[in-house]
Amino acid sequence: MSGSSHTTGKVDKELPLIDLASAYRRHAKAINESLMKVLVSGKFVLGENVQRFESEFASYSGVRYGVGVASGTDALTLSLMALGIKKGDEVITVANTASPTAMAILNSGAKPVFVDPSPNSLVMDSSQTRRALSPRTKAIIPVHLYGNPCDMQALMEFSAKHDLHVVEDCAQSHGAIFNRRPVGSFGEAGCYSFYPTKNLGGFGDGGMVVTDSATLAEKLKSLRMYGMSGIYSSLERGLCSRLDEIQAAVLRTKLRYLPGENDRRRRNARLYRRLLASASGLGMQEETSGGRHVYHQFVVTVENRGHVQSRLAESGIGTGVHYPVAIVDQPAFSRYSSKHVPYSVSRRLAETILSLPIHPFLQSDAITSVASTLLLAIGEAS
Repeated sequence: MSGSSHTTGKVDKELPLIDLASAYRRHAKAINESLMKVLVSGKFVLGENVQRFESEFASYSGVRYGVGVASGTDALTLSLMALGIKKGDEVITVANTASPTAMAILNSGAKPVFVDPSPNSLVMDSSQTRRALSPRTKAIIPVHLYGNPCDMQALMEFSAKHDLHVVEDCAQSHGAIFNRRPVGSFGEAGCYSFYPTKNLGGFGDGGMVVTDSATLAEKLKSLRMYGMSGIYSSLERGLCSRLDEIQAAVLRTKLRYLPGENDRRRRNARLYRRLLASASGLGMQEETSGGRHVYHQFVVTVENRGHVQSRLAESGIGTGVHYPVAIVDQPAFSRYSSKHVPYSVSRRLAETILSLPIHPFLQSDAITSVASTLLLAIGEAS
C-alpha cells in the first residue's frame, strides 16, 4: 500500500484500519503447513499443539505456565473464578476499556467498580484506584490498553498493601514490557485474547492465562473442563472453554514473527508521532514511563471526530473508534457507575478518540498520506 500526493492525502488503494489478508499472505506457506498437519492428525482439541503453544507463549510472557482457553473473556472470567472471586466481592477496573473486561467480572459474580484512567497514558491510574477501594474490594484488573503497559510497579505496591489479587488484562498487549518485564508476568494471572485482530491473532476465537503459580494453572485446567478432576467427574462449577488445535497451530506459527511485527508497529508509531507532533487540536496517547508500547492501536483524540473520520474515509483511509461509549454509560454496566465519580476522562475519550492504521505491513508513504489527510481534516474542522 502506498500513498500518492501529499497535498490531497489520497491513497492509491483503500487503506483499511486492519489488514488481515496481508498478514495471512505474508506467512501463508508456514501457516498452511501447520494447518495441514493438524487436519491429517485427526486431533482437534487440547492436543500437542495446544500443549506446546501453552509452553511457548508462557516462556515468551516470562512465566512458567500457560493455560489455553476459548477466548480472552474466558481467560479473565476463569482467572477470577480460580482466585475465589465471588458474589459480594468488588473488582476495580478502568471505565475506558472494552466491555469484555467488565463482563468477565459480572460472569464471576462480582461487582465491577470503575475508575477513570490517566488522561495522558489512557491506562489505569493508581491514584484513582485508591479512591475506589472499599472493604469489599478483592481484586484489580489493570488493562494494558492499546498495547500501552500500565505502571505495574505502582499497582503491585497498591495491591500488596491492601491484599488484593491482580489479574492483568493483556488482550491488546502481546509483547508489551514494563521495567524490562513482559506484561502478564506481574499479577497472579495475565489474560490474553487471540482474536484475529490482535497483535498475535488466530483464525477465530482463542485465549490464554499465563501464570507463575502451578496451583493456579492446575485449577484453571480443571475449570476450563467443567470443573473436572480426571474424566467424567466434575468437582465444582466450571466452563467448557478450550483452545483448539487449529488455533494453537496457527498461533505457534505466528508467534515466531511477533517480535519483528511489534517492532514495525513501533516504527510506524514513531513516524506518526513525528508527522503529527506540531498539530494543534490533536492529542496522542503517551507511552508509560518505563514501558514498551506495542501499538495494537495508534489512537489520537480530535474535536469534531465525525467530520475528521468522514474526511479520511473519503480518501480511502479506514479508521476506528475504540471506544465510542464509556463502560459506565452502557446498559449492561451503567448500574455500577458511581454517583460520586464524574468519569470525565473516559467520557471525553468516548467523544474524541480515533484509531489510525498501524498494522505492521504499512509502508511509510501510506502513513505519510494518513497523517497529511488527518491534518487537513483537522484544519477544516477547526
